[in-house]
Amino acid sequence: MVSCRYHLFQVRSGVVTPHIEQREVHEASGLHPIPASKEFRPVHQEVTVHLTPSHLARRWSVSVGHLANLRSSGTGPAYLKVGGRVRYRLADVEHYEQRAQVGTHA
Repeated sequence: MVSCRYHLFQVRSGVVTPHIEQREVHEASGLHPIPASKEFRPVHQEVTVHLTPSHLARRWSVSVGHLANLRSSGTGPAYLKVGGRVRYRLADVEHYEQRAQVGTHA
């Protein structure tokens, strides 16, 4: 058994928290651990959240077909095609929602 230090990352509420954890790895497991360096300097990266059409449809209480119509007409939020699948960046969805906000007149 080999004891190694690892850099691990937890993602909670979109915040990445790095920490080092001591773990024991069985040599016979076939795993080849990559030990953490002695000096750990956390790298803060932004985590990009993507939504599927199903998730966005639930968020807006619309059908997935409605989102397909918005994409087809070019009037919906910006989207990505990754591996033939549609994904929406949360930041793009929030930007679209802000632009679509209608102010009230008092």
